[in-house]
Amino acid sequence: MKTTLELPNYPVGENILCHPMTEKDWEEYFSLRDKLDVEMSDDEINSKIEEINNLYFQGKDEVAGKLVASLPLDADLAFIFKCTGGYKVIQEFNLSQAKKKYPKEFGVKADSNPNEEDETIGAKDRLSKDEVDALCRIQAHLIRLFQQDKFANIKLQDLLYDKLCRIITKIASENNLLKITEVELYLLAISYKTERIYNKSPKDIKTNMTLLNKWDVLRVIFSFTCYFSTYEPYKHCIMGAISQLGSKSYNGLPSDNLVYCQKHHLSHLNKLKNSFSMSVGFTQLSFTRYTAFKRSKYLYQQKQIPLMDEYVTHNPDSLIAIAYSKRRERIIKNIDKQLKEFA
Repeated sequence: MKTTLELPNYPVGENILCHPMTEKDWEEYFSLRDKLDVEMSDDEINSKIEEINNLYFQGKDEVAGKLVASLPLDADLAFIFKCTGGYKVIQEFNLSQAKKKYPKEFGVKADSNPNEEDETIGAKDRLSKDEVDALCRIQAHLIRLFQQDKFANIKLQDLLYDKLCRIITKIASENNLLKITEVELYLLAISYKTERIYNKSPKDIKTNMTLLNKWDVLRVIFSFTCYFSTYEPYKHCIMGAISQLGSKSYNGLPSDNLVYCQKHHLSHLNKLKNSFSMSVGFTQLSFTRYTAFKRSKYLYQQKQIPLMDEYVTHNPDSLIAIAYSKRRERIIKNIDKQLKEFA
């Protein structure tokens, strides 16, 4: 895209998940930096935290969220939020800490602009701005509470966890695979930060291979959910399933890359929900995340059915078509049963 000489160099690190930025968007982003990126003293921060706590208890989430955004956002959270949704997601936050720790990603001394004016992947099925704001701001305040004293304000922590659970449950009920996966991408932030706080891990976000692995797994799920939405690209996965026919785990549907990545992330969430936690709220969040993502597994199987039906129409005598046709009714019944269980 074309740039103007008046604008600073563009930050690096955008990817296919990020909402693309127009020249007007960049002007807005950089104009907000001078206004919002204000360093604050501990006394100023603590004073605002008390006000925010009271607002959340009063149910004034929108007002509380705006105050949360005015505090310096944890640099690692800013990095994860930006990688998931792009600069539009974090532009209304105070990024003073983020610019210090990750200068190239947030507009200081950046030396390249990888952006292209392409439509965002899955643009029509992404989380709304209100949903993203709530996810990001609640997590930001929870992490700040942890950093102050992870054993203090437990009642408020549990309240905020409950708010996250309600957001996840609502999104899962919409039966939107992309949105469920996008929620998980945002929630990598709280998983990463709580791990560092509880375990005192010295790993930096860019060198934490566990986090990067989770990110890559979810990104594959997100990308292939879009790519495998029609028959032509998916028929190659169906034909590749010939090697799976003799497997005991074969259920009649192809185990493609998306399926393998779903299994991987579900394994992680299962460990998380069964691990020891000093917070009832965090445990509940882990269970809610697992239930929502388990639902996405069967939503994807539901999407595979019409693609397999089309394959059978074109290739009725193939071994794959015959194996699927024999199991089709049982597959559909199981999907319906599991979607009710993980509602």
